[in-house]
Amino acid sequence: MTTTVEGGVTTVTDPAEAGGVPTTWVFEPNGSAFQVRTVATTDAEPSCLSIPGDGVVTVAMCDPAAADQQIQVGTLDQPDQVNISSEAGVVVADQEGGLAIEPDPSSPASVFTLVDRGAASEA
Repeated sequence: MTTTVEGGVTTVTDPAEAGGVPTTWVFEPNGSAFQVRTVATTDAEPSCLSIPGDGVVTVAMCDPAAADQQIQVGTLDQPDQVNISSEAGVVVADQEGGLAIEPDPSSPASVFTLVDRGAASEA
């Protein structure tokens, strides 16, 4: 996953295809959920994954109290594979290469693979 210029989030098969846009996300525990922060910044401010509803997946200025940034990460059968969800639904990769929200966590499009790249830079 990587951020877009428009403030959205899209998928990339290979981080080298991201055109220099950072593809590293940091999963920070936030109570019983996670806040998912991108190492890409907007106006020197950190941005976090936001799922405000209506099928939208975007980034917003990080706010640990924001309900749309309370992200659940469910582990799957294969190492490093997860589902990412919120109260709005499950994040899936759509056919156009973007991200959408669906109610069904069993979709193959809802499987994401985490890659450990070591410590991320602090925003």
